Amino acid sequence: MNGSHYLTTLKATDGDLPTTANGRVSYSIQSGAQGKFTINDTTGDLYTTAAATFDYDVQPVYVLNVVAEDNGSPRLQAVLKVNVHVIDTNNRFPYFLMNPKLVQVYENTPVGSFVTQMTAMDQDSASQLNFTVLSTVYKRLDGTVTTSNATLFNLSPTSANVTVLNKLNRDIVSEVTMLVHVADLNATSPQTATATLIIAILDVNDRAPEFVRPWTLSNPYYNMSIDEEQPIGSFVVVLTATDPDGPLSGYYIVNDPLSAFSISSSGTVTLRGRLDFEAVEATNFTVVAVDSGVPRLSATATVSITLNNINDMSPIVQQSQYQFSLVETYGPAPSTPLSGLNRFLGVVNASDADKGDYGRVTFQLADPRFFLVPSANGAEVYANGTAYFDREVTNQIVLQLQVSDSPANPTVRRFVSAPVYVQILDVNDNAPRFLVPDYYATVGNNAPIGTLFVSVLATDIDINNTLTYSLQPSANSDLFAMNSSSGQLTSTQSLTTKAGNMLLTGVVSDGVHNATCSIHITILESSRTPPVWVSPSSDNNTLQVLEEQYLGLIITRLQARADNSSSAEVARLTYGILYGDAFVDETPQFKVNPVTGVLTANIIFDRERQDQYLLNLAVRDGRTPPLESRLFVMVQILDVDDNKPVFDRSNYAFSVAESVSVNTSVGTVRATDLDIGVNAIIRYSIVLGNTGNAFRIDAVTGEIFVNSPLDRETTADYSLQVGSGSAGSSSVASVVTVNISIGDVNDNVPAFSQPIFSASLPYDSQFGSLIVRVSAADPDYGDNALVAFSVADDRGLMSIDSAGRVTLVSLPTSSSTTPATARLSAWNPVRASAISSATLRVWFTSSAEVAVLTVTQTPDWVSQHLDMYRTQLVAITNTSNVFITSVRYHLSKDGEPDLTRTDLLVTASRPDLTLYSGPELSKLVLSAMSSGDSAANLRFLKLQDASGASDPGAAGDVDLSLPAIAACVVLAVVLLAALGFAIAMYCMQKSLAARCAAQAGANHLQFLNIQGMQKHNMAYDESTIVG
Repeated sequence: MNGSHYLTTLKATDGDLPTTANGRVSYSIQSGAQGKFTINDTTGDLYTTAAATFDYDVQPVYVLNVVAEDNGSPRLQAVLKVNVHVIDTNNRFPYFLMNPKLVQVYENTPVGSFVTQMTAMDQDSASQLNFTVLSTVYKRLDGTVTTSNATLFNLSPTSANVTVLNKLNRDIVSEVTMLVHVADLNATSPQTATATLIIAILDVNDRAPEFVRPWTLSNPYYNMSIDEEQPIGSFVVVLTATDPDGPLSGYYIVNDPLSAFSISSSGTVTLRGRLDFEAVEATNFTVVAVDSGVPRLSATATVSITLNNINDMSPIVQQSQYQFSLVETYGPAPSTPLSGLNRFLGVVNASDADKGDYGRVTFQLADPRFFLVPSANGAEVYANGTAYFDREVTNQIVLQLQVSDSPANPTVRRFVSAPVYVQILDVNDNAPRFLVPDYYATVGNNAPIGTLFVSVLATDIDINNTLTYSLQPSANSDLFAMNSSSGQLTSTQSLTTKAGNMLLTGVVSDGVHNATCSIHITILESSRTPPVWVSPSSDNNTLQVLEEQYLGLIITRLQARADNSSSAEVARLTYGILYGDAFVDETPQFKVNPVTGVLTANIIFDRERQDQYLLNLAVRDGRTPPLESRLFVMVQILDVDDNKPVFDRSNYAFSVAESVSVNTSVGTVRATDLDIGVNAIIRYSIVLGNTGNAFRIDAVTGEIFVNSPLDRETTADYSLQVGSGSAGSSSVASVVTVNISIGDVNDNVPAFSQPIFSASLPYDSQFGSLIVRVSAADPDYGDNALVAFSVADDRGLMSIDSAGRVTLVSLPTSSSTTPATARLSAWNPVRASAISSATLRVWFTSSAEVAVLTVTQTPDWVSQHLDMYRTQLVAITNTSNVFITSVRYHLSKDGEPDLTRTDLLVTASRPDLTLYSGPELSKLVLSAMSSGDSAANLRFLKLQDASGASDPGAAGDVDLSLPAIAACVVLAVVLLAALGFAIAMYCMQKSLAARCAAQAGANHLQFLNIQGMQKHNMAYDESTIVG
């Protein structure tokens, strides 16, 4: 209700006259109006205010305090409490307490059973609710909508109870969604609400899972392909199995010959091992999908994998480096390319372990002067006939041989490289050259026949050429002769009448090429004879000096002789060096004392920088102008061993397969020495690291060879220290590390750690239970050391993974006292033909084959000495098939743990491999204890089988403390002395003696839970004890 509304009139009376102020009454609301009520101050009419709104559900009653007051003096008033009730109208909509609502019901729930109640509320007091179903959606297990031939659930219109109306079948309908409607029948206008009820129909396991197509029961296979060499953990496939009865509990791989796959609980298969196309091109594994029903049902699928070959192997070059030789091109470099024949240098080889196109190798040389021709063994290397090779420019060419695979697919191509050294051999293609083009000599005309005028010198950049000197015929050439070997020019006739200048032409020849020089001869009148050289003499124009000496080194003393004139002016000689056009006493390299003629070094000579110097020496007399004699002298710098050999690499790395024969080449180290002669001849040796004298090195070439048979399993890597030194010295000047990796050859077979493995497991163990873990090892390396396992038993009970874990994949129907025998195989996936075998024996037991042995020690102590107990039991049973399947606290009669005693659950076989029953094993242990057998010094306190049945004839509990043992002994002596009490005493003696024998030397074991034995871990009656 809203707006101004008249409610009532409130009337107050006053005894005074109404016509007077004392009797005139006015009205007001003192409190409680909340802005929703107002009153006429004169008439007392009570109204609601225009803006007032009322809601019964919010406030059903308003309490007003109304004041009536006269206008007299003093003013008098009266107060009235007015209760205003809000009348409820049916204006509230009903609502559900839970929306949506989810409930579960098993498919075998009987018709008529209560399922749930769709509770709804309406705050109106006069409401009457009615429930109906507006729509129903039925869904299958895969979530698709289906239809139902009959309504499955009923909804009561008044109580809203939901009950089963028709038989449920989860395979047809697994979920029902009902849209429930509620309406207030007493509402004048529609007042409704809706809610969703979801009923999940739970499975009662009656159908096994099924894998999705293309798998079928008659053809339970999947076929697929994947790339080889995928990283561990790579995704392979998702296998999906469905079960109309409910979700699956998981997926398991039960047969994986390569142990290469793993599967998650959701069916995602990933790689856990290496797959190599070159080793195996196809494989398979078997997956079991197990449902979560009771009993567990399963489905099996075999996945066949075809491996796709990928380019996962790089080419391998047969040699770490190649060396070829090539005769240089004859003649000067042409302006246009040559058109000669291509020249064969040698063959390079490489291989690739990949198959198909990925295993095909191609060769390439980036230098256009060379090219390759494919051959059956690799590629033939040729020098291009159009290329020009000049040894005098480059005496060795280093090429980079690039080898690649996969010629058809460059996107996956792999590359390797190796250096190719091409030594350029010399031919005589260069003419000799004189050191200077002009030579000068001045002599008097009275010089005797045979006087040495000058020595000419020439060089040839070709090697091993012999130079021959001669004079070219001319007008005056008959006066002189030139030595063909030394180039010395001497007179052959008298020069008395020959004063003047002469020009001769010297010729030098290497047998093929010639060169000339000009020789300027000045013959003076005998009265003007120039100084004559004494030292160095004209016939010895080469001076030798060692490199790396010191500044100021005296090279020689120059000496000359003046003519016979007695003139002091003439006799005063000055020595110098013609440097350019100047007569000087010092050059950058040399210095001469102008008076004494001492020639010294101005630098420290380094032969490796410059090995000779040509000096044009001069001596002048004191005349004006002076007469001068010149002499060309070659200063040859002699080598000293001042440079260490330098290896061309900071370290070397070679590899060689362990299967190669002795004398196989491993690789070559190379060093160079800037010295010459004997100082440049390098000798190589192995200094350190040659364990077992496995390698030898050619002292001259530096090539390393296998010296004795190699075995990677003994030594996988060698680190040799190879030294180099000059032939003229016995010491090692330089050392380099040569790492040689011995490549593994798959020459070993994986070997099991023992020939027979044994285990026991309760026959009713769960699917996937661990039976035993076996181990095998392969001493090879890398992929060659991988071990794959398989297990084969006639009943298909077992599976094995790559870690050697043997698990139960098919449940035995019953226990058996004889073992299930399986053949274990171990092999290397790379060499699957080399297989080793072992035997696995598994006893599937029940509680009847388990004996419970109690010892008076704490479980902690027992756990530390478990091997001791097993050893003693092996001795007692005379078989190694003894299994302590559980170690636990002993339980007292009232079911409380006895922390001072320990129970051992033991299963054992006879020598014929049949299992003892629990009582039989107990008796056997007891018999060994009673006989005093040294093998039975465990002195078990209590023996029974796992079912709780004690050994027949057992006596009561026995305290195995030392005082008790002493008391037993004393009592036994007393009984023996009291023969008068024959029958009674005899019985007591026998009983006590047996108890003492049972407890002497007692030891104890610790709790240890072995896989699958918890089913036998049950309490038993402590009152029956074997003594």
